[in-house]
Amino acid sequence: MDAPRLLREARRVGAIPMWELRVLERAVEEVLLRSPDTLFFNLTPEAFTDASFAVRAGRVVKGKGVSPTRVCVEVSEQNLYEPDSFRRALEEWVSLGFYVALDDFGTKGANLDIVLSVKLDFVKLDRVLVDDVSRDRYRQKLLTGLVEALAENGVYPILEGLEEQEDLEWVTRKGWDVGVQGFVLARPGARFFVSERGW
Repeated sequence: MDAPRLLREARRVGAIPMWELRVLERAVEEVLLRSPDTLFFNLTPEAFTDASFAVRAGRVVKGKGVSPTRVCVEVSEQNLYEPDSFRRALEEWVSLGFYVALDDFGTKGANLDIVLSVKLDFVKLDRVLVDDVSRDRYRQKLLTGLVEALAENGVYPILEGLEEQEDLEWVTRKGWDVGVQGFVLARPGARFFVSERGW
């Protein structure tokens, strides 16, 4: 069974929480117990907005002797959230010691209401905003405005999808304190991707 069908079947029978907890446990064992890095861990909307899941995730991480402050849960912007529900979920995860990142920002719904109304730790700007930025003046202005606005509000921006050396050089010349991900740096590992900075 391919991964999308497996995920659909797991969702149908209500097995998503159990599956995600097991994946988190393996990620802690394979990344955090072997390195000092921070783990970025993608969650489904069901898991992120379920307060009892957050508590169980905290127990899994602490049960391995690891602080939740070494885990950043990522939620995709492609899943539209109601701001109050998102805020409550974010507060629960943060109260347990986890970091929270909004992933894929700039695609589909562009949850500006969420970015403006809650205090996120990280926002990962989607490759649609980054790809070909060295040659596209409109993208340069848009990306500059977003990065600077996020940074001014204490949010750490991460640029996804950097694939061309020229784009990486353009970002480097800006002198921003941002995270970067993309094939221009390295291909993802077989199981997990952790950058040099730990995010």
